Amino acid sequence: MSMPTNNPYAAPQAPIPAMLADNAQYSGGGWRQGKVLIMHRSAILPARCVKTNEPTERRLRRKLYWHHPAIYAALLLNLIIYAVLASVLSHRATIEIGLSETGFAKRRRVMLIAWIGVLLSLGAFFGSFAFDWDASPAGPLVMVGGIFTFLGFLIYGLIAARMVHVKKMDHHYIWISGVNSE
Repeated sequence: MSMPTNNPYAAPQAPIPAMLADNAQYSGGGWRQGKVLIMHRSAILPARCVKTNEPTERRLRRKLYWHHPAIYAALLLNLIIYAVLASVLSHRATIEIGLSETGFAKRRRVMLIAWIGVLLSLGAFFGSFAFDWDASPAGPLVMVGGIFTFLGFLIYGLIAARMVHVKKMDHHYIWISGVNSE
């Protein structure tokens, strides 16, 4: 009597994903392709800072959203149509990234600068109503300056305080940029 060649009780075997064969370095739940970190949606990143690669025990929870860039074309039609399409067709994931004390301090500093700038620009906007608009052009200039500085500090805070940026997302993997190359 001959023995069967396959074990019915063995763990299932799966081929290595094609992404790993393209000179990518696999490390648990994530690997790199150039400047982009590719990770499984359920992967746990190592206890290293994503910005400085220092060992850390602190983690920052990030809710990530991504939709195909072609959906931005709906903005040409209507903002409401874009909002509906983006909310229905977007992929969502929650990950925890390691961040060192230096990274947390930089993030806190950026958020503080952005909030102070936003509050000062709102003060300039509402303070512009105290001017006599008929006698001098200072009132409208202060108002326009307040609007532009508000938008500037708002954009600065949103961009500078984000730690990672989603390049692409599907049902299984997340492509993230803004991570230390090591």
